[in-house]
Amino acid sequence: MTTPLFALTALTVVLLTAVATVPELLRLKDPRVTLAPPQESRAPWVVVRAGGGSWFLNGSPIGAVALAAQLKSAPPEGSVRLLVSSALATGEVSRSLAWLRQQSRQPVLLELAQGPR
Repeated sequence: MTTPLFALTALTVVLLTAVATVPELLRLKDPRVTLAPPQESRAPWVVVRAGGGSWFLNGSPIGAVALAAQLKSAPPEGSVRLLVSSALATGEVSRSLAWLRQQSRQPVLLELAQGPR
């Protein structure tokens, strides 16, 4: 194979590869940057949803109405960390997280329990 033919073949392969990847690149969603959470000025609230459906706020049992009232009256700085029981179904975890986000003026984050190391 001569040098010009080799160069033309290589250029054709590169060009076809570039053209073939364009649809896939256009189909990709915008990249999402996840930054580390900012340093909180106060300790986060820890809300636990137990397997039986009861709520706990910072280790103390609390009713849903009282929890909603406390979340609505809390200052907007800080965050709420939701810990859930492994006995809860995924749908219940999702509903609990959505409910907390509706009630709170603070960001609500789902906190996963750390397993043994």
